[in-house]
Amino acid sequence: MGYQLNRMGKYLPLRPADLGGGFVGFAMAPVVAVIHGFCTIAAPLFHRLEMRAKYTRRGYPKNYVAILRRREDA
Repeated sequence: MGYQLNRMGKYLPLRPADLGGGFVGFAMAPVVAVIHGFCTIAAPLFHRLEMRAKYTRRGYPKNYVAILRRREDA
């Protein structure tokens, strides 16, 4: 969760033009700014929590690498 909040806080667009522009962009900008602030504050807290109590039953894989090779006879 800490990783996801970190990425979300880092890559959320904050400018009204990037949120669609016009009325919608200006209306969404404060909402997105609050979410961005929450993510920025919550991400380190969740990183610490994850180090104490690691939950491994479910989640998204990260830092995985797959090396695939085409068979020669294919």
